[in-house]
Amino acid sequence: MKPKKWGFKLFVLADSGGLIRDFIPYTGSIQPVIKEGIPDLGASSNIVLHLAETIQNNRNHLLYFDNWFTSVPLIKHLAERGIWCCGTVRPCRLPGLKLVSDTVLKKKGRGTFEEWKSSGDGSQLTAVKWLNNKGVTLLSTFADSQPTHTAQRFDKKMRKVIEIPQPNIVKLYNKSMGGVDLADCLLSLYRIPVRSKKYYHRLIFHMIDMCINQAWLLYRRDYETTGLSQEKKHSLLSFRMSVSESLIRAEKYVPKRGRPSSSKKTADPPKKRRQQMGQVRPQKDVRFDKVGHFPEAKDPSLYCKRLGCKGRTNIRCMKCNVSLCLNKKKLLSAVSYLKQYVRLSPFLYPSHFLM
Repeated sequence: MKPKKWGFKLFVLADSGGLIRDFIPYTGSIQPVIKEGIPDLGASSNIVLHLAETIQNNRNHLLYFDNWFTSVPLIKHLAERGIWCCGTVRPCRLPGLKLVSDTVLKKKGRGTFEEWKSSGDGSQLTAVKWLNNKGVTLLSTFADSQPTHTAQRFDKKMRKVIEIPQPNIVKLYNKSMGGVDLADCLLSLYRIPVRSKKYYHRLIFHMIDMCINQAWLLYRRDYETTGLSQEKKHSLLSFRMSVSESLIRAEKYVPKRGRPSSSKKTADPPKKRRQQMGQVRPQKDVRFDKVGHFPEAKDPSLYCKRLGCKGRTNIRCMKCNVSLCLNKKKLLSAVSYLKQYVRLSPFLYPSHFLM
């Protein structure tokens, strides 16, 4: 019944912003947590207890999950550890509670709800059944139906949008439940295309995609907290492109160690027609990393890429592959320019001053 029936399954713990905190790949039978004081509650509850190991106890964390995971013993056990839960629940997992049928709620009108609260236990449980298009039941240890809110829904009979009452537990669940769905959405936008007969290739590249998305979410949070201009903020696509370009350049220009080979080439390669080579400034983390920026002489001579320079030179930076002038006059002017605006140390390599 899933949209994507074939593939690998991961159980994920994520926050409401899509940042993944922990994940466990499904490998068949789900074993209980081997730890004193943690009971064996069945497969669907055991996987929640495995992921909840990374959550600190008695810190008032709020944990949300859907009806495959929710059960009364699981919620009671997490409440004893100071982790408060909320989730949709199947009626068969509420023993001793007789729920109102959907037909009874439909007679009262769309948006009606019924509420039940447990009594006599150390942790109070609240169950709420709300009628939307059909009845949905929620179970929680920290939320109930009050205060009620309003939700907009389309009415087929009246053919217009109407407002219906909505319990507070439903609003909290809808607001905070979509973290895993948001993470899956971001992963599906620019996934690394891999076709291989080896199963672990897909898992490895999936984790690489996951790491890049995690870095972008952290970058976006820092960008918003510092109050910088939103126009210069990287989108997910431009962020991935900048990361890939930086990794390519950093790997390509690593100097080789050891003695150079003494063997001569058997035949000279055929000369190619000279063409104007396009040169693009690399990312800032590559430009200013202070590693491997040495000048080298290469033909043909191209225009210098320093701002304001119109001369031609055959000197390029080994790492950045950008044409740079190295005569005395322009070197001194570049040093004074960067001292004032870039504030770099005057003891760096000449190619740093001329970029």
